Amino acid sequence: MRPSLQFIHERFDFFNKLVFDGRLPQIRIRISSSVRTYGSLRHPRMFRSAPKASDFTLSVSNRLDLDRTVIEDTLIHEMIHLYILYFRIEDTSAHGPEFRRMMNEINSLHGRNITVSRRVESAERATDRVVRPRLVIVSELAGGESAVTVCSPRSAARFAEILQSNSRIRKWHIYLSADPVFAAYPLSRKLRFYRIAPDELARVLRNARHVVYDGKFRIDGGNDGGDCE
Repeated sequence: MRPSLQFIHERFDFFNKLVFDGRLPQIRIRISSSVRTYGSLRHPRMFRSAPKASDFTLSVSNRLDLDRTVIEDTLIHEMIHLYILYFRIEDTSAHGPEFRRMMNEINSLHGRNITVSRRVESAERATDRVVRPRLVIVSELAGGESAVTVCSPRSAARFAEILQSNSRIRKWHIYLSADPVFAAYPLSRKLRFYRIAPDELARVLRNARHVVYDGKFRIDGGNDGGDCE
């Protein structure tokens, strides 16, 4: 499901009573389109006085189609942050011992599966409602493994020059792909290689367009352009 603002408000009130004894304040809640974080809690870096409800904004993303329990666990995760900050409970970091103690207690008492972080699954990533073509460099490393680098056109031009003389790279291609799987990769400013399984690579490049770089980028006629070695 993709949560609506009404759903998040209703679930916030429900879990506030069930889990937090109704002690959390009514704060701003919004729906975001983030793909990197399911939820977030914005607040001042430093509180010069007692925190107020207006200091906080809780966001939940509806960009991906997620299971209802994942959305609820994300919401409770952010509510734990709110509880710790609003009541000025000391902790060593954002997900320090106090956060983990509360998280584990809620999981145990209420049968939840709240975690510190959660990796996006391939099936979920495929539901991304924002389709944005990305330049992807696909490299074959010296050991035979495949790796991808997602980058901007400016970085791709710089990386192409580096790859020409990199003895660790057997061959490489540049593609333009709108597959949502690449949204989860960081936009590289330094040449970094992220290994990817051959079957996954073949799937995500099925509808990609091969790009030729000869000082300028141009779309090739198909996916079978010559190797850049």
